[in-house]
Amino acid sequence: MGIEIIITQSTITRLTGLDNSGFYEIDKDVIISNFGKDIKDTLFKKPDEVNKDDEEDKEERVDRATNMHNTEMILFKFFIQCILPRVGSTNQPRWCHRAMLLQINKGNQVNLAGDIFDHLCTCIDNSWRKHHKHVPYTRLMSELFLQSKII
Repeated sequence: MGIEIIITQSTITRLTGLDNSGFYEIDKDVIISNFGKDIKDTLFKKPDEVNKDDEEDKEERVDRATNMHNTEMILFKFFIQCILPRVGSTNQPRWCHRAMLLQINKGNQVNLAGDIFDHLCTCIDNSWRKHHKHVPYTRLMSELFLQSKII
């Protein structure tokens, strides 16, 4: 039952009008080894700048969104509210988003279509495996259905 539709990263690129080029990396280990120190130094406040009541917890909590510099925190919040909506906690940035924010901070182009496609695939996979009823990018899906002449 249903209609079989194949959605690729190129489909997302065509629907959104975004370039399918620029920085995009989702492997956490690759990101940590290549950009870990830059991410910590550029995006987040130093442990002594973080307001914490519990002194021994400072180092552990530095990588939270609330401890980002103001510009990066606003950009991250924009990402998770508008471009890559998240369900659940929004205070812990994923490593791929940290790397994208670092590239934006450095003035490099990022592949937003790749991240949107990856997020869409993750949501579809979660709906099958965990039976989550979350439909991301409803306007994008509507445009896909219209262009495919499904509706």
